[in-house]
Amino acid sequence: HPFQRFFDLSAEFEVSNEDEPVKLSVVWGFEDKPLDTDGVNRLFDPQNKGRLAFSPDWVLDESAQSGLLSACDLLENSNLVFDRKTDEGGLEKDIDCWVRDFKDWRNTHSKIFPVPDTGVVTAVKEWCDNAIDVDGDTAQYCSRYVGFEVDANGDLFIAWTRVVMGVKMNDNVFLPASELREKYDDYEGL
Repeated sequence: HPFQRFFDLSAEFEVSNEDEPVKLSVVWGFEDKPLDTDGVNRLFDPQNKGRLAFSPDWVLDESAQSGLLSACDLLENSNLVFDRKTDEGGLEKDIDCWVRDFKDWRNTHSKIFPVPDTGVVTAVKEWCDNAIDVDGDTAQYCSRYVGFEVDANGDLFIAWTRVVMGVKMNDNVFLPASELREKYDDYEGL
């Protein structure tokens, strides 16, 4: 059967550091059910996918900024995160941790980190307007990792943030369900 041939052939190729890792995002700032789909009827209104459900309790305060750094450190030391080649030929963990870049930028400009609650939106916005990624993009780089929204009073706030990592899921694709569940639990345990 063609499907069996595909699986047989796929099993012959081992995973290597040359493979593209699966990208996994860890996101903060949403409710347990991140998309409110009440009243959504895609049949009659295919554009209405629902409303994002931001957590009113989550703020990017000093504790959250420090927590994000700790999360990045945890991922840096995890064997579940893919190692990517650097331009110099070495290996580094495949982690996009914007808060590290933000902290370094703040330190370079003699500004404090973590930023107090009252100034964090302005500080992150200032960094976003000045941060440059490897492609030379500024605000676009920032918008991948930090979600700015406007509240009912017209004030800007940070609704969500995320850290992105390359994970070694490729080598687990063909595992039986019971073993795949164990791998999933390993990632959830991070």
